Amino acid sequence: LIILRLFIPILISSFSAPNFVISPLDIRGRPIIDKILGNKDKKMVYSNVGTKIVDVNNNDKNKFSLSQKKILQLAKWSMIIEQYYSKINNDGSFTNAVNFDIVNTSYEEVSPSYFEDIFYFSSNNESSYGGYDIYLLDNYSNKPITNLGSSINSHLDETSINLWDDYILLTKEDRFNQINKSEILFGQITRPYKKASKKITFKTFDNETKEEIVSNLFLIKGDEKIKISNEVSYNMELFSDSEILAESKGYFPQLIKEINKDTNSIYLDRLDKKIVTRNIYFEFDSYSLNNDSKKFLSIISDWLITNTFKSIEIAGHTDDIGSKEYNYELSLKRAKSVFDFLLKKNPTIKNLIYKGYGSSIPIKSNYIGPDNRRIEFKITY
Repeated sequence: LIILRLFIPILISSFSAPNFVISPLDIRGRPIIDKILGNKDKKMVYSNVGTKIVDVNNNDKNKFSLSQKKILQLAKWSMIIEQYYSKINNDGSFTNAVNFDIVNTSYEEVSPSYFEDIFYFSSNNESSYGGYDIYLLDNYSNKPITNLGSSINSHLDETSINLWDDYILLTKEDRFNQINKSEILFGQITRPYKKASKKITFKTFDNETKEEIVSNLFLIKGDEKIKISNEVSYNMELFSDSEILAESKGYFPQLIKEINKDTNSIYLDRLDKKIVTRNIYFEFDSYSLNNDSKKFLSIISDWLITNTFKSIEIAGHTDDIGSKEYNYELSLKRAKSVFDFLLKKNPTIKNLIYKGYGSSIPIKSNYIGPDNRRIEFKITY
């Protein structure tokens, strides 16, 4: 960190301020505006667009947001200062303020700020170097609350921090210095904090009983098929532009694309049930296979030749637009397009047949939508 010491008048007159406000603090880390008001029954809202005082028992908590992450940050104090937050709903209203308990301690937490998905604040808790130190919250780290260390903190009070691009503003205070109790430091960041990767896991369940089952999991990235474990947490970056294949004995394979939760649940259909393929659908009045369908069928083809089944029926279905005769022919063509692709990929697959059912069997009772344009597998083993 490269630091320049600036007096406040110089900062205001010669520096183009970024899109946030530095909250003025006294030597105890409390907002000065609270001392001026002399009122303990208030809350202060820190914001990138301003600072606002609201009554504790008042619903006026919805005027400012701290960041583009749509979180309203509140500081509340009586004997100690705590952090609260509120989320912005889709209609622009705010949820009730909630105690930010992962941050709050029996000490004081002040001066919240937010930069690149990381929450920063100052605290005088027991792990500080002296008085107040700057900390960060990284939800994906093994140690989510982290002291920024000696490059930022010292035996003095570091009471607020604001970051943008590669720059930093830091408030440093010395309660024992009778001449210069507080100063603002402006600097350039030379070693930016590298936030931890999101950790994700996978669990596999029986689609009917919802009970967890043992499965084999594979990461599908291009032409690569890499075995992974459901007992291990993985970095989110590993799954960029990839899919997860789940296989289990007695179940039909499942391929999932959306991998964005901390725990991803995969539901498999038992082979003795009707299997609706979630990865093969057709456009209106079409029996052509798109690239996603071909990718999934390539996986199914490899799976079929490793299993011995008495019969494998490919069932084609349509929606109810058009005549029964036309829909029957279209459903037959859809089933045959899957049949042809599987045999072209692996001619050794045995006991494979195809049938068309037209619009006679909707995917669910009284449903007439596009999901009826589908392929089902019926497997006897």
